[in-house]
Amino acid sequence: MDEQKLDGEQMGHSYLVYPKRTRYVVAIEGVMITYMEERSWREYAACRGPQARMFFPPSRPEKREEKARRELDAKSICAECRVQPECLSYAIRIREPHGIWGGLNEVERRRLLSREAG
Repeated sequence: MDEQKLDGEQMGHSYLVYPKRTRYVVAIEGVMITYMEERSWREYAACRGPQARMFFPPSRPEKREEKARRELDAKSICAECRVQPECLSYAIRIREPHGIWGGLNEVERRRLLSREAG
């Protein structure tokens, strides 16, 4: 089972629970070996793959209009992502200083943190 949908009790939202571990059983020369592989929300993120570069500024200077377009494109992917809340929560928890995470850029996350603190 890759995911399980549960009814959220907070704020009446539904949310998905993703398995943190997947169990694999491997037979090597007749000996059964079981190992666990960590799984996380990142495996389900819509930003995985080649489009991931749009979530971070390029290494060269970027014009204001280019930045606005890049961020808008990234945020549109976030808007459709099934793990957007987990991503934003992670970025806020670790105080991620760069890029689009959970649909917010670094300035928006700082504002959110300052509102929560105040």
